[in-house]
Amino acid sequence: MQLLTFCICTSLAITAIHTVVTRPGMLLYCVSQLFERANMWPFITNPLYNCMICMSSLWTIIFWLGALRPISLTLLFAILIVAGINTIICALLDYLTDYGC
Repeated sequence: MQLLTFCICTSLAITAIHTVVTRPGMLLYCVSQLFERANMWPFITNPLYNCMICMSSLWTIIFWLGALRPISLTLLFAILIVAGINTIICALLDYLTDYGC
């Protein structure tokens, strides 16, 4: 149950990061514009802020280590679970909003 709670919280945090960085008018939208002007490659911007499914790998590891958990095989399962939750959230955002995912 703790793993599922961790994964849901991580997924919601990733959704929040993605939203405040990529949507015009949000607080950190200037960060995405800065990266675009610097011509950053997608393999850098996607796991940082641009793709919620890609963000699962980087941000799950960061939050996992931030929770002071030891690196184990469970981390791999957590990354996959977060990626799955983010896929569902992306599908819902595409269906329900104008911005999409």
